[in-house]
Amino acid sequence: MLLCGIIDELNEENSGHQPIYFFCQATDSDLSSASAILRGILYLLLKRKPQLVKDLRETYDYCDRRLFESRNGWETLCDMIISVLANESFQNAVIVIDALDECITGVDRLLDFIHLLSSKAVRVIVSSRNWPTIERGIAAAAQKAAHVSLELNEQSVSAAVVAFIEHKVNQLAQKHEYSAAKRDLVHSTLVKNSHSTFLWAALVCQQLADNNTNDWEVESKLAEFPPGLDVLYTRMLHHALSSNDVQLIRRILAVASVVFRPVDIAEMRSLLGPLGTLVNDARSLEKAVRQCGSFLTIRNNTVYFVHQSAKDFLLDHPANEKVMLGGSNCEHGLIWMHSLQVMSTTLLRNIYLLDTPGTFIGDVRTPIPDPLAPVRYSCIHWINHFCTASCIEQHQIGHMEYFFAHCFLHWIEAICLMGSVYEGVESMKKLSSALKVCTARFSKLTSLVEDALRFLQQYRYVIEKAPLQIYLSVLLFSPRTSLARRLYLREVPVWIAIKPLVKEEDWDTCIQVFGHHDQCQTLMFSPEGNFLASTSLDDMKLWDAKTGQCLRTIRPSNGRLGQVKFFCDGLIVAAVVGNFQCNLWSVKTGCCLHTLQYHSGKINSIALSPNGRNLVMGSEDTIVTLWNIETGKCLLTLNGHSSPAVAVAFSPDGCTFASAAAPIKIWHTETGDCLQNMQPNVNFRLASILYTPEGCQIRSISWKRRDASRVRETRIGLWEISTGQCLTEIKIPATDFVESGAEGTSFSLSPHNGGIIASQSSEKTIKAWLLRTGKLLTETLHPYRIAGLSISSDGEHIAIVSDQGTVRFQQRTNLRHQKKGHEILFLHPPQYTGSDMTDSFYGRGVLSTGPVQSVNFSIDGQKAISVRQGQLIVDV
Repeated sequence: MLLCGIIDELNEENSGHQPIYFFCQATDSDLSSASAILRGILYLLLKRKPQLVKDLRETYDYCDRRLFESRNGWETLCDMIISVLANESFQNAVIVIDALDECITGVDRLLDFIHLLSSKAVRVIVSSRNWPTIERGIAAAAQKAAHVSLELNEQSVSAAVVAFIEHKVNQLAQKHEYSAAKRDLVHSTLVKNSHSTFLWAALVCQQLADNNTNDWEVESKLAEFPPGLDVLYTRMLHHALSSNDVQLIRRILAVASVVFRPVDIAEMRSLLGPLGTLVNDARSLEKAVRQCGSFLTIRNNTVYFVHQSAKDFLLDHPANEKVMLGGSNCEHGLIWMHSLQVMSTTLLRNIYLLDTPGTFIGDVRTPIPDPLAPVRYSCIHWINHFCTASCIEQHQIGHMEYFFAHCFLHWIEAICLMGSVYEGVESMKKLSSALKVCTARFSKLTSLVEDALRFLQQYRYVIEKAPLQIYLSVLLFSPRTSLARRLYLREVPVWIAIKPLVKEEDWDTCIQVFGHHDQCQTLMFSPEGNFLASTSLDDMKLWDAKTGQCLRTIRPSNGRLGQVKFFCDGLIVAAVVGNFQCNLWSVKTGCCLHTLQYHSGKINSIALSPNGRNLVMGSEDTIVTLWNIETGKCLLTLNGHSSPAVAVAFSPDGCTFASAAAPIKIWHTETGDCLQNMQPNVNFRLASILYTPEGCQIRSISWKRRDASRVRETRIGLWEISTGQCLTEIKIPATDFVESGAEGTSFSLSPHNGGIIASQSSEKTIKAWLLRTGKLLTETLHPYRIAGLSISSDGEHIAIVSDQGTVRFQQRTNLRHQKKGHEILFLHPPQYTGSDMTDSFYGRGVLSTGPVQSVNFSIDGQKAISVRQGQLIVDV
């Protein structure tokens, strides 16, 4: 309300620079995310100056049509807004963001963006509850800004509420023809009972505005509205539950209270279960929603709470027992069960009636009416409700087993059509984790879910590009023992007369494949293993290691990327840029937070302190430097080495750090004193160092070259810091290790589980060793030439870079030799005659599982000839 008045004042004062504004609302997913806020601001900016649209077309046309709904589009949205604001017509523009605390998704990166805007020629006005997280996030920008605390200006707020009541009462008096005495009675009662609360006054005025309220009923009506919001909500709830349709009203309120986003009318009806049959059409359900005692409202066909406090009341107040008879957890259980039921009856194969199974997702148009409309919410959130429900009955598990055995592929098709594949992967992982802690009586369901998760992870890329391929190529090339393959092989079209012979018996160790447009150079897991950073020549991609989703792409403008390191909390990533600079970026927002410039020599290695305050660099000019990240100042310059410092590392407590050249030196973080020297064999070149988790020992890797590209022998030493003595040394033969070159990293250390090193022993072979004993744990033959690798901090997963521009995410345990993966063809029925065959293949039910060496089409496009394993094959 306050910001509405400010906006009106700004409009009147400066007609040439009307403010751009956005009102956040936690109960609406379209109004509660950082991306939505930026989309709204960008829309209003371009609406104000439509001639600027053409300047952005190049960026927008180049990107996917779903750019503005994608999490990857954040950086582009920021760049677009900054570009538009740079136009002289927006000098001294005003941007207003109301209720920042109601931004549920991405508030951290929004705060970073507000901080960025504070350095531009634009004024930003924000309002928020005084939450510590908001205050900390906006502190830097607020240092040079004026801020007002409403708690400290109670008198001004109270006066504003009185003015609002005056305005609303005048409207009521005019509408209902109040006498002067009645008008004064209403005004004085509202001022007395509102307790300076806008919402209370607005809700009561809404009730008094009802056309069914007679003049002689006004006084008694006023008496029904007790002062205070909670008391008012209690009265409203009692009134709603006095209806003849109390069961329906109770279910509507319960569903609205526990759903993870506001649902539309069609979705609400689906979630009501059997009670949904009482409201057979949208009009009937809208009428029922309006009977919910002013708790709910309908906007744009979607059901919302009138205010966040109304939802909080139903969830937290003791009165909620009248709505959710079994508690909120029980309501979650009802919703996931009703979701399964409605999905089982609604979802079908090829629900959008696409012309061909090779139709790409970019060519799909949502039909009107949309057959997925009633189940869109259920498809995304049913697993979230299952995991939140407190108790699970055996008969409910039977329903879920049926769903995975009969409807799983239809569900995958649906979430692909909705553009929510990554959400599906994330939900399946959550379900898998939840079932693992259950008793053995759920073993059948656990097996179904585990196989379904591998199925979805393995073929995610194919499915999200062409959803109907899930019934063709994906099924045909799945491992023979896959439960999904065995249960759904009936879905394969009859026009495929001869099915391919699949050699793979079971799922291999590759969990999922990440893709780069350019060749991937380096890899790094975050400490908790949640994120993976990969770099190519000119960009860095940050991946969600659980789902395989590329969260964002960072493109430095000033040089090629080098070594990458995560902060201990995994929220900041640092990388060497252009040999002489180190940049630090926020993982959540992709914004560059700090830049550290080193002018003396090429930076070979970097390490971050556990507290996130300092960074140490080892450089080619033999110098080791310690930096304060916040200020960008160099704290220590250490000249103790006579050869390039190839590696650096911080101790777990951050009190010391180590540098590797010749010898290994231990330095005091505060004073820069050299505390210890450890001298490896002078005939071996140091390559890497790592503190043990206890911080009292250091592991080192060094090697002796056979020639420019091969290693004769590698040694892994364990050093006692207090004495400087080498306690043990493991020797790895030349056949089991290669030296890293310019293209990637040939080894990666994991400090936990006894210490594990993953090493590249040839162009295509990976071996994992237990450092404590020198025992070879696992070995795998990779299908493509290896360009680099990284092992997760727990030693359980290995990310492998291939020269094909992909990153394979594999489990370390039980690695076995992997055969070269064959390309999965997008299959079409014989009658398909589309002209664009660039990414497609068709045939007469004749499929080959061998690697295709070359392929060509006849001039008329009706025949294809291919060379496979030395044979010429003509496909018609």
